[in-house]
Amino acid sequence: YRNTLGPLVATRLPLDIKIWRVCCGQDEEFRTRVKSEMGPLITVYGIDGTLQVSFSHLTVRDWLCNTASQASLTEKEIFSARKDRMSKFSVKRTVGHALLANYCWERYIRSAAEGTKPELYVMNHIIYHLMGTKKAPNGRPARAADAANLLTNFQWNLK
Repeated sequence: YRNTLGPLVATRLPLDIKIWRVCCGQDEEFRTRVKSEMGPLITVYGIDGTLQVSFSHLTVRDWLCNTASQASLTEKEIFSARKDRMSKFSVKRTVGHALLANYCWERYIRSAAEGTKPELYVMNHIIYHLMGTKKAPNGRPARAADAANLLTNFQWNLK
């Protein structure tokens, strides 16, 4: 479930269900399984002829990442929340960013090879997801070099 919910945790906007399916490595029946298995957590709706998916409430993302507001917690509860963050049931944003970064990167490379314009989601979110990946030993995001190459690539910026 981490790979399934990871992209939803990492995205800023409702995610096209086709992108979500590809990131999760799921088949065409994914949409029907999602509604039956994750119905209370997510909402699937149509926008401009595409199915979009998002969490059913804003706090679901925080709950899954164990980043609930700590303003009203005692010191003991804060320690407990930190300990729970390592639990096997939490979802890490970096996993979602990595899945979406790989999706965007593959689409970008393919469109560059074909000489076509990348899809809108890729153009709008590739840098964000590349920079959101897990930190490397040097403290920078693991895919920071890819993001820097895109930002300095004049042809990409014109697309």
